[in-house]
Amino acid sequence: MQWTHVKMKSPVLKGYEWCMGNIPSMYYEGMAETVAKFSDVPFYLKKYGYTKSQIDSIANEKKFLAAFYLRYKLVNSLFEIELYKDPTKSAAEIKHELFKKYLFVDMDFSKKPNLIMISYVSYPVYEQNYLFADIISWQIHQFLKKKFGKKYYLNKQAGEFLVDKLWQNGELIPWQNRIENATGKNPDIEGYLKAKKF
Repeated sequence: MQWTHVKMKSPVLKGYEWCMGNIPSMYYEGMAETVAKFSDVPFYLKKYGYTKSQIDSIANEKKFLAAFYLRYKLVNSLFEIELYKDPTKSAAEIKHELFKKYLFVDMDFSKKPNLIMISYVSYPVYEQNYLFADIISWQIHQFLKKKFGKKYYLNKQAGEFLVDKLWQNGELIPWQNRIENATGKNPDIEGYLKAKKF
């Protein structure tokens, strides 16, 4: 949806999809999460056949998984960085240390972690983009709720706002400025952590 609303004609200002160095990946992953979260509300779940108990179960599960999600993404991000930092350490040793430090589990990684993955080859040091995407998405949805009310996801103006403030100008404006222009704040990591009760 975002790419279809970029109005820039110049390829450089339009932004090259999945080209290393030409786009701010955490911002684009954040936009993907922002769009995805529009369907992650009870209204739509009910509309597409979920029962009230299923919807309540999903909401409760999300509360419990939030802290794990953040730590797990942190582990995945640091794993690759640590591999580059110390090539003498085995992947199993690094994974073991990170799981123990951030997830508080003493797991056996004697079977070596799989390093033959497209993310390591095609998009090195990319995992942190998914972690930051959740922060960006949370911030935008908080602002939309404040600006357009609790049922903002049904308000056509919310979509127009995304196009106007975040998408149509492509790479003409740095991504941090786009977030600030849209929500009134730079990426709000502290607000995200407080809201998630970490």
